[in-house]
Amino acid sequence: MMDLKNKIYIYSDAIQTGKTTRVLAWVKGNQNIYGILTPDVAGKRRLYNIAETQLLPFEVEKKTTEPNIVIGDFTFLKSAFTKAQKILENSLMHQPKWLIIDEIGKLEMQNEGLEPRLSGILNDFSAQSPKTKILLIIRDTLLEAVIKKYHLQNAEVIDYRYFFIEN
Repeated sequence: MMDLKNKIYIYSDAIQTGKTTRVLAWVKGNQNIYGILTPDVAGKRRLYNIAETQLLPFEVEKKTTEPNIVIGDFTFLKSAFTKAQKILENSLMHQPKWLIIDEIGKLEMQNEGLEPRLSGILNDFSAQSPKTKILLIIRDTLLEAVIKKYHLQNAEVIDYRYFFIEN
């Protein structure tokens, strides 16, 4: 197994503590960052394509016949996960300094959501883009389960102070 130190970073904290907001502010002050964030905008989750600075629909806002995925109190557009997977796949072709994946959650633990592309990225990214670092955002209640599932025992878990230093 490759050494993940200095290659994969995990930012984990409790729900609604500003993880995505903090990373979004950090992204805006840096270059050569690709990937996805899922900020709340006007009370609904959006899919943010970092490289294109584009907000896309993610959470269902009104009744639709489009296929969706329900998890807890949230209903997401299935097509948004397909789009997110494509964004992540295309991101590595640019050999970014950072690839951000927000967030690995219950759906991924059930092999839905960003799967199967997420597993592929975590298994293959080093060979595809050797200078890229990955930042995974994971809620604290799922941290240990995600580390176990994706074999991330050697990844570096960081806290909010990381985003206030130059990287």
